[in-house]
Amino acid sequence: QLSVSISAIAQLSKGWQNHPPSEVQTVLAAAVDVCRNVLVALPSSPLVRNRTAVLLQRMMICLGEAILPTMPDFLTTLLSHCTTEDDVLDISQLILQLCIKFKENAVPTMDVSILPFLQKVLSIQVAETVVVPSGKEDSNLNVHNVSTLPPHLTTQQLSIRKHAFACLHHIVAHNVTAALLSERNIGSMPDILKFMNDGAITAPDLVMKKSCTSFFSLLIQQWGDSNTSQGQAVNGFFDFVHNVFVPGMLDCVLSNSFNAKDALHSRVLSEFGNALWFLKQSAHGNDFNTRVVEPLILGRSNGVDVTGFRNASCGKDMESSVKALKEALNKK
Repeated sequence: QLSVSISAIAQLSKGWQNHPPSEVQTVLAAAVDVCRNVLVALPSSPLVRNRTAVLLQRMMICLGEAILPTMPDFLTTLLSHCTTEDDVLDISQLILQLCIKFKENAVPTMDVSILPFLQKVLSIQVAETVVVPSGKEDSNLNVHNVSTLPPHLTTQQLSIRKHAFACLHHIVAHNVTAALLSERNIGSMPDILKFMNDGAITAPDLVMKKSCTSFFSLLIQQWGDSNTSQGQAVNGFFDFVHNVFVPGMLDCVLSNSFNAKDALHSRVLSEFGNALWFLKQSAHGNDFNTRVVEPLILGRSNGVDVTGFRNASCGKDMESSVKALKEALNKK
């Protein structure tokens, strides 16, 4: 009955699409407090969790930033009882909406929520591919290559992982990136990078692959000037890009299975072209020739023309250069 009441409030709030009168906002804010008490009292009820998530989505629209102070507590409770893919879907939708609507103002909420969410996503995966020490949650994001699994397990894994890929991409795409460099989360950045790199290189779903590739492209662009207090973490990120992401993506797009003429493959290649361009333009751009062009491109075959990479003036030029390299290697 309580879940029905929560649902009724959410439905009633649809009468106001944006900025309801102050009197109505007062009533809705009081309803949010009641809903929080219900969730705390009945967190194990799937219906209560689902209806709460739906109500919170509506309250973001009706109450605006006034909902933000309550979101960490709501998400903490929802995450502590997140046990199914449906729970992951509800929480991921909240995270996406927070990032899209509130952008950098969502950083405090993402700071306390994103790592527990990622841990829950991975812990829900089948036991054979995720190692969680008994008695406690894994503090790391264990990355496993889903392409080595049987087809039915691969589908199951990807249907869950796609929510984590999407949330991390939205955090970076909507200026919530500071949450990743907070004192609470910065220690997990290497695992997050490995997780997104695995998606960019091995995910069979091209939409996921594009999102993960875009994640790196956006971070390279944002951190390219190294104007951040977390210089060591940013330097570690660029080392990862040079040593892991770029080599892996080159192997991916130059493989025979990657069809650059296909629309979805082309979008992945476009994001990779942007990543190369932002990398060349970044404060680490002096390393582009010695860490990308010479070892990763010239190193593949003597006589390959790398003029396009060195003279590129935009992401599209980089994309064209990768296509030309692919065609040249295919002729040999």
